Amino acid sequence: MYFASYLNLRNTFFSSFPFRDVKGTGRLKVRFSTPEEISSGLPQYVVAHCKKEQSGNNAPTQYFEFEWELKLTVLDLEKKSLMANLAIIGFEFNDHTSHDFMQDILAAWNPFLPESLKRIVRLREKKGSEPKKRLSVIHSVDFDEKDRK
Repeated sequence: MYFASYLNLRNTFFSSFPFRDVKGTGRLKVRFSTPEEISSGLPQYVVAHCKKEQSGNNAPTQYFEFEWELKLTVLDLEKKSLMANLAIIGFEFNDHTSHDFMQDILAAWNPFLPESLKRIVRLREKKGSEPKKRLSVIHSVDFDEKDRK
């Protein structure tokens, strides 16, 4: 599952916006629920793998970094009830990254951006503001409403 999800991300925009691994940034997080949390509808546990990538192009006007997270939510192991989600949970540009390049890459990332980041990007576009140079969601394996059964 991990490799297939990553390939989906990579194949979506790698040809237009090549990127490479940022060494030493991979993290694996696990969150177990208490019996009380499980009985209230939370999943049994969540496993998340996060990793940073950076632009493969050395041109300062095309610099970017992004962090993705693959999250596996186990609702009920006996019933094999699982949910998987791959998202870009943060990104960063430098001061030299061109406005047009930022707009293009944000459009390419759109299918992988969580609603919270999409909302911020849309608001800034509506105001005619320059895209923010750095945005991220609070990424953790804490549960949110969509994880409930």
